[in-house]
Amino acid sequence: MVWSKIQISVCVGWFSVNSIVQIAFLNSIEPTVQFTKETESDGVLAFLDVKLTRENTGYLDYTVYRKPTHTDRCLNFRSDHPLQHKKAVIKTLLCRAERLPSSEANYKEEIIAFN
Repeated sequence: MVWSKIQISVCVGWFSVNSIVQIAFLNSIEPTVQFTKETESDGVLAFLDVKLTRENTGYLDYTVYRKPTHTDRCLNFRSDHPLQHKKAVIKTLLCRAERLPSSEANYKEEIIAFN
């Protein structure tokens, strides 16, 4: 017997009064695919490791999201882990800093946080 679970996360901006009814309808179509609703707080919505901020101009600003309990601790380079794992941590953090922020200011902030 083989069992696997696939979880796909999708972020959709949806402005509707009847969103609860619409989500219930979507969830009734296929029982194995379920949708949930997240509501922004003070113009900010955290989705996976992205923080979406709705600007006064109507545009979305996005950058890396860190939970309030985040400690900024990563794999210690002097640890006894394989060198490829240590390099992968650095590569992943740099790649995330390059791809996620929507502005130069957010990019610089992420690079500072990386150091």
